Amino acid sequence: MPLQEKPSEMPYEKAELLNAAVCRVDALEAELIATKKALHEALMRQEELLAYIDAQEAAKFQKRCLLKMRYFRM
Repeated sequence: MPLQEKPSEMPYEKAELLNAAVCRVDALEAELIATKKALHEALMRQEELLAYIDAQEAAKFQKRCLLKMRYFRM
């Protein structure tokens, strides 16, 4: 069939399949965005917790150093 004789419109079944595929891609994109947001929030929380742990360890180290200094002054 020459190109001029081919129908210019897509068959209904193919259009439906294409629309379903586009809808699925949109749904996957929305899921990906939500996952990315959740991962970012988890990373921020992890960084906050690490900073808190570092501060606690630094405070504990300072306290030990002060106690040692007091002990050796006597």
